[in-house]
Amino acid sequence: MTDPRTPSPYERDDGRWFVAPSTLVLEGEVISRRVRDVPVAVARHRGRLHAFGALCPHQGSDLADGILEPEGTIACAWHLWSFEMSTGRCTMIEGASVPVFEVDEVDGDIVVTLAADDA
Repeated sequence: MTDPRTPSPYERDDGRWFVAPSTLVLEGEVISRRVRDVPVAVARHRGRLHAFGALCPHQGSDLADGILEPEGTIACAWHLWSFEMSTGRCTMIEGASVPVFEVDEVDGDIVVTLAADDA
């Protein structure tokens, strides 16, 4: 869940979007934010950041409320659909997926890149 004291996402000069301070997403944590009206979840797993669509395609549950699994997947809290964070592929339902986004840490901030067709 997102800390309500965190500044809202905003577009940076380099075209990427600020999501949160790096300190907000520690190892094993997941947050979700709306970036350009796109629900984005950010997780840190094994030291690496992952950004992916925050809503489960099954019934719209926020994946940030789900279970971060040791193998690098996130399971929806409602019905346990599980998604690979690096690819967005659902490991349980063929053809189901969530989008993935480029994510970086820049000067202590987590930033994502959204394609023109993501908004």
